[in-house]
Amino acid sequence: QPGESSPLDDAYCRRTVELDGHLAVHHASTSEAVSETALQTFGLETYIGAKVLVNGEVYGTVCFGDQERRAGEFETEETVFIEVFAKLVGQAPERRRYEQELEQRNERLQREKARIEGIAETSFDILFQLDLDGEFTYVSPAVEQTLGYEPEALVGSPFANIITQPTLDDAFAAYADAIEGDPAKNVELDFVDADGERVVIEVNATPVTDDGEVVGVQGVGRDVTARQERTAELRL
Repeated sequence: QPGESSPLDDAYCRRTVELDGHLAVHHASTSEAVSETALQTFGLETYIGAKVLVNGEVYGTVCFGDQERRAGEFETEETVFIEVFAKLVGQAPERRRYEQELEQRNERLQREKARIEGIAETSFDILFQLDLDGEFTYVSPAVEQTLGYEPEALVGSPFANIITQPTLDDAFAAYADAIEGDPAKNVELDFVDADGERVVIEVNATPVTDDGEVVGVQGVGRDVTARQERTAELRL
């Protein structure tokens, strides 16, 4: 009955949990698989059961029993049924646990995404992401202040469209290095803003990975036009 318990040594399931497959007994009084204590405690002459595994650990058993002895041994279909049934029962808590872990992970990702978006919204630097085709998948709002483009207008367009020579080759090389797993550091590139003016952006970029596979590039760009102009004046 629900809530009742019995020492495992006194139960038919003592032997069941030791087996890789099933335990099928059609005449318990003459079977070595059932202890005398178990027989006296439960009085089942017929028993068929299999253990339930959850993530490789014994969770319990599923079994059927009868006080009357069975006329003959169990058929193959019946033993296969009990083993399949036990596996299905074991999958239920595994699935629930997986769904709970997935939900928790998604919640953490949502919190992290909100935190990063909060940083991006208030940062003066340009945060960006590129896919494997070199097209923007995300650009932070700072790009409008720095280059005059609305972020949504850049999403889906190649980064090369807003970079001019002579630094375009450097941009392609830095992107290729990031795709190969080598981060780009302090790469100064000439961008053209919405008014056609030259803006120097210092870019740092790293690869984006998913299950160990590179799926894009992410980075940050900082307007260093004024710094470069001051450096040129000092050099003169």
